[in-house]
Amino acid sequence: MLYKTTIKTPLGLMIAIANDTIIRLLQWHDSKKITAQLKSLSQSLIEQETDLLRTLKNQLDAYFSNTLKQFTLPLSPIGTQFQQTTWNALSKIPYRTSISYKQLALELNAPSSFRAVARANACNPIVIIIPCHRVIASSGKIHGYVGGIDRKEALLNLEGRSI
Repeated sequence: MLYKTTIKTPLGLMIAIANDTIIRLLQWHDSKKITAQLKSLSQSLIEQETDLLRTLKNQLDAYFSNTLKQFTLPLSPIGTQFQQTTWNALSKIPYRTSISYKQLALELNAPSSFRAVARANACNPIVIIIPCHRVIASSGKIHGYVGGIDRKEALLNLEGRSI
């Protein structure tokens, strides 16, 4: 059984989906990716806030209050092996740190695959917790974010990483 809830944040509404034990999706409600990601979760969704979804909400509140630097939630994003590898690497980017798509590709031992890394980054189904917002262009500029450039900049600023 999959449960869905809407979470209010300072940067807008988010949709969260989980079963009893793992988070499957956390996306901005106005993201273009949300429709496709919801379709990929073919089981029927029950609109209900479970213990796990309440814990997610509490951790997001703490993150936005700048009192939580590391999420401790069980995650199971749905994606290809390459996407999973990329998202695992994203999860290791420390709070208050950013890296470039090229640096991320190098860490994955795929130096010529920075575009594929960028695509995997854009397909991240569990934003903020898998911190795809911490990946920026080699020039230091902010490019693309499923929640919009303004949100990406706000998340980086919240973490103390000025752009």
